[in-house]
Amino acid sequence: MSIPCTRCQSPLEPQDLRCPICSQAAPEQDHPPESRAFAEVLRCNDCGAAVSYTIAHQAPRCHFCGSVMHVERPEDPLEEPQWFLPFRIGPEQASQLLRTWLQGQRGFFTPKELASEATLSSLAPLWWVAWVCNANALVTWTADSNAGSKRAYWAPHAGSGEMQFRSLLIPATRGLTYDEASYLTPGYDTRTREQAANGPPHTPIERFDVQRSVARNHVIDSIHRAAAAQLNVTAIPGSSKRKIQVSALLSSLNTDRYALPAYVLAYRFRGQLYRAIVHGQDPRYVWGRTPKTYKGLFIALGIVALALLFVFMLLIVVASL
Repeated sequence: MSIPCTRCQSPLEPQDLRCPICSQAAPEQDHPPESRAFAEVLRCNDCGAAVSYTIAHQAPRCHFCGSVMHVERPEDPLEEPQWFLPFRIGPEQASQLLRTWLQGQRGFFTPKELASEATLSSLAPLWWVAWVCNANALVTWTADSNAGSKRAYWAPHAGSGEMQFRSLLIPATRGLTYDEASYLTPGYDTRTREQAANGPPHTPIERFDVQRSVARNHVIDSIHRAAAAQLNVTAIPGSSKRKIQVSALLSSLNTDRYALPAYVLAYRFRGQLYRAIVHGQDPRYVWGRTPKTYKGLFIALGIVALALLFVFMLLIVVASL
């Protein structure tokens, strides 16, 4: 249950030590920490992800990275998701999406045999965690554009105003990298939220092990990107623009804790394991690492070296005539 900040009235989460808006110290809780239930969690020894512990976990392995996990009783209770987004993609479809993704990997350093030789090693559904934020901010901006430039190429412009940002999805996971989580977030539909987990049986649920103060920095980064894109269309004059700089000062921040569905798949290629992540709702989003081969590069370098040697020898012959 949220309580308001005594200075700016922004809602505070139970784990907040200070207000994320004005930095006012949070008021003391009515109940001492000892009265709260401290649930055991499974902690990964490698990536540090924490998931809910159930008796169904036998010889647990981390669903994010495959490392060994251990049972931990945290000194401070970890927050649980308030909302769950349901799985819309089943395990069989996720496996097929990985195969299709492997077939679509093309590049100079990508092995041609990747799709035909890669074999699926494991497939693990999971819920990873994120904050969904609604924020208001005072946004100031500067930019150059061709509007009013007269005989010059560019003219300076600046402005400020209150802007609203809704349903910003900010990763709070430790099991996925920030780049991986940011790639997946556009495919989630927060309107499908449910209060109960709806997915494959025994799917682990990550716990919120990252303080909400971390979300504030990511919220500001997201606001900068969203505001720059919006201002480029609505506020900055001219048809050509450059050097768009945005600064945001938060005036309110509301956050909800969400659990988002995904599949983490491990595939093996020529004895090596590689990880891929398939979106749990939108089949367009698949992220993964692919093996690299430098055979083509060595062949190309050899051809170039032979060509240079041929030219060099030809020059010697011509010079000797």
